Amino acid sequence: MTVAVAIKLVDLRPEIDPLSGTVRGGHRWDRHTLGVSAADWAAVETALRIGSAWGQEVVVVSVGPPEAEGVLREALTLGAVRAVRVELPTAGPHGSASSSTVAAALASVVGSEGPAPAGLVVCGAASPDRGSGSVPAFLAEELGAAQALGLVSLETAESRGRGELRGVRRLDGGGRERLRVAVPAVVSVEAGVAVVRRASLEGLLGARSSVVETALAPAPRDGFSGFPHRPGPFRPRPRALPRPDPSEDARRRALALAGAPGGRTAPRVVTADPERAADELLDYLREIGLLPRGAGAG
Repeated sequence: MTVAVAIKLVDLRPEIDPLSGTVRGGHRWDRHTLGVSAADWAAVETALRIGSAWGQEVVVVSVGPPEAEGVLREALTLGAVRAVRVELPTAGPHGSASSSTVAAALASVVGSEGPAPAGLVVCGAASPDRGSGSVPAFLAEELGAAQALGLVSLETAESRGRGELRGVRRLDGGGRERLRVAVPAVVSVEAGVAVVRRASLEGLLGARSSVVETALAPAPRDGFSGFPHRPGPFRPRPRALPRPDPSEDARRRALALAGAPGGRTAPRVVTADPERAADELLDYLREIGLLPRGAGAG
């Protein structure tokens, strides 16, 4: 069984518009600003440790442009045996592919019928550019494998002669969840899980002659490999406001639309059974205009 690790090439120092906070689309790519996140390097180190414990080879995979070969070659210096760069079939700006498209491209390489089939895939928890952290979940669905995401600790274990992983995931409120994961599986780790090792002299010399393989991902099933780009910063949906009373004069209606402060209604506490409390809540929502008259009745 091969252990695969998926990394993503990102711009670690993008040009940000100071007014809108968006990444400028025309910024130039500089090889000195390209790299991978600390979480991805932690994933590389974790995969190398697991591969050493299980006696398995480690393959590093990345979906990205030709510039990604630099970080793939750097992973080879650390101990990975193979490096595969996956090219998307449709042209587009780097980072514009959706998470499901990236996961399908990775699955075409590390799946059972791909050039580098793997029983375990290790990913970083999230990339610093988009940061959704959804690619590992999509990848687990593509491979039909178990998933354990956002781990703060990951160790190997043996269970009935089969490889098994034991991880810890952070929960809200400071809690921890202990997991036992059987392969095949897809896991994602946070940056604090491991510190990447230094490359040895032998690894540095060997990476000079190593070859980064290139694979072409299949066409997206829905025929679309990206997502629409917003020309400006994200704007939340407008909040629905109650309609002013049409019987009021124009000045009062304008004040109501502008949200001018009016008479404050004293809060009240309803102590009733659940059915009566639900009716009180619906009546209040109809009273302030958030529900039309008659809605929720019955």
